Amino acid sequence: RVTRLALRSFHPKDSRPSSRNYTPRKEKQETIHLSKSGVNQDYNHYRTTALQNTTDRAVSICTMDCFDFLQAQSSYQFGGYPAKPGDLGENILIRGMAFHEIQVGDIFCFSQLPSIELQSPVRIQTTEHMTPCANLCKLPYVNDDRLTPRERIDKCQKLIELLDREPGLRGWYCKVLSDGDVSVGDYFVRE
Repeated sequence: RVTRLALRSFHPKDSRPSSRNYTPRKEKQETIHLSKSGVNQDYNHYRTTALQNTTDRAVSICTMDCFDFLQAQSSYQFGGYPAKPGDLGENILIRGMAFHEIQVGDIFCFSQLPSIELQSPVRIQTTEHMTPCANLCKLPYVNDDRLTPRERIDKCQKLIELLDREPGLRGWYCKVLSDGDVSVGDYFVRE
């Protein structure tokens, strides 16, 4: 099921990774609208500038097991990764399905009922697994002022390595096949 929805609107000062205030974290929403061009009012700098708003990365999904995995890394010498939903910049967080159960090309629907019959659900298709990027290093528990610059770099590199262990652990990019609203609590059903 859908556990969390999020987006980040464009802000001229803070929406570029080079900004001092930039963060990959997106703000929690109860409902978002998906269209073929993406999540309404959501801004992704890389997708917008380098990929010319490709529809293959219109929405990002992540499964809850990614956060469970990161939180289990607390034994890491620089304080671990107390990751919270939203920290990885995901638009949609799913509970009840593991990352390894999702493959490129899978089609999913969001539905208020566990069955998609008799509904016209919002549909997405996975297009690629997300590759962890250095923007994650801006998270406050990675870019921690109490750490030395070398420790911050080490912690950042370790986070990227952890999230890159298996395809999909970091999340999935999807294109939107059928527009509509998605709400927290909706079912996430494979077609």
